[in-house]
Amino acid sequence: MLLMDGFEDAEAIIVLDFLRRMELSVTTVSCTGNKILHSYWGVSLQADALLSELGDQLYDAVILVWGT
Repeated sequence: MLLMDGFEDAEAIIVLDFLRRMELSVTTVSCTGNKILHSYWGVSLQADALLSELGDQLYDAVILVWGT
């Protein structure tokens, strides 16, 4: 799940919760230089990784949750 500051809370947090409750492996990734992100409404979330750290790792799917 690619995230950026200003992400929409429901688009990220509800989807992340739903997928993890289904016991799917989801990696939250910050597209900024900081793992701490802030939603549109000010909720802080710590990403699992920075986009710059991933290299050429492959994933089955990508969820884009952009920001402002």
